[in-house]
Amino acid sequence: MFMELEQIKDRMLVGKHKSFTVCVDEVVDFPGYVRAVRLLPVSRVSIQCEQFGRDEGGVYYWGDYPSLEDAVAAIEVYLGSPRSVWTGGLSYPGTLASMDSVEGGGRLANAIANGGVPLPLGVVWRLQSGYWSRFESKG
Repeated sequence: MFMELEQIKDRMLVGKHKSFTVCVDEVVDFPGYVRAVRLLPVSRVSIQCEQFGRDEGGVYYWGDYPSLEDAVAAIEVYLGSPRSVWTGGLSYPGTLASMDSVEGGGRLANAIANGGVPLPLGVVWRLQSGYWSRFESKG
C-alpha cells in the first residue's frame, strides 16, 4: 500500500489520536521495549519507546521538521524503508525476542545519558518524558 502525503495528512487530521502511526516494532537494542514512530500535525515526528504491553511511562522524543515532506523523508532514511511499505502501524508485536525489560530499561537510560538513542536526522530532538529526563546529559 503506497501512502500518498495527502493520505498521511488526512489520517493526522481526522484520526482518533490526531497522528499517523508509521510503525510499532521491537527495539532490539532495548530488550523488552517497543518503538512507535508517529507523524503529528503539522510536521512533528514522535519517537516513543515503551515497555512491551504498556502505553505510558515510556521515553518520548519530539522533533519538528520544516515540512511534512522533510519529516517523511527523514523517517524513510531512519527506518530504511520507503513509505510505500508503511502499513500505518496497524500491528503491535505479538512477542519480543527478549522480554528482559530491566536490562532494556538500563540500556535505554544509558543511551539517553550518552546521546545514543537512535533518532532520525535533520532536527534537534527534545525528550518529553519527566522520569527519563533525569538520565539526560545536561552538558
